[in-house]
Amino acid sequence: MKESPLGKRLLILSVLLLMVCGQMLAGRSGSVGDNGMYNGIRYTRYSNYSYYYYDVYDSYNLGDVAVITSFSGTQMIIPESLGGCSKIVIGSGALTSSVRDLQISKSVKLLEFNAVYNATNIESLTIADGTTLICLGAGQEEKTSQNGSFSYLKKLQSVYLGGNLEYDENSEYYNAPFYNLNTEQAFSLTIGPNVTSIPERCFGNCDDIKSIKAMPQTPPSLDYNAFGNTSKTVSVKVSYKTK
Repeated sequence: MKESPLGKRLLILSVLLLMVCGQMLAGRSGSVGDNGMYNGIRYTRYSNYSYYYYDVYDSYNLGDVAVITSFSGTQMIIPESLGGCSKIVIGSGALTSSVRDLQISKSVKLLEFNAVYNATNIESLTIADGTTLICLGAGQEEKTSQNGSFSYLKKLQSVYLGGNLEYDENSEYYNAPFYNLNTEQAFSLTIGPNVTSIPERCFGNCDDIKSIKAMPQTPPSLDYNAFGNTSKTVSVKVSYKTK
């Protein structure tokens, strides 16, 4: 039976709607290159990489990157480069519950949505000195997420924050990197000398921080509620480092 002109138009409209809706969801785009592996880290090279996420579509264009797609092992030490790429992205769902120790180098520029969502057994988290890291949140559904990239690391015992964390504070779909983190035991936070700011709500509702040690060259700025609703008995120690 011959298809009617109206049917053709409806089919075309359906395809266009799927394309538009697909662009509105979280995901990456770019030219896919070679795959590789380094010390248990599987990665894919991308040129013209960009990551889109609802109301900030195509806001993050990083050029040539290596995207970490999976890891096997308990201690994940991310190097300064992968496959010749000096910019690294941790892809959605890349880390699993096998990871106990995660060390993020300053070459890591972005955490895709749910990059470490499944890595719930991480006990030690290190974000290297000099890092500027964009964190795109975590949760069961992107559009309704109210938690940050590290909010599900329930077994954390220590965090070393050596650089600045960023997220879209004006987007209704994101939340701050450690927001709502409730660990099974108290954990310690060390703030390194290169941190210049703690973003809004970054450690908000983190009631299990037992101690904060800061080693600033200059005092970092604290945005609104950077430590809102944390424990009133937290121990804070500040020791200044000279440049």
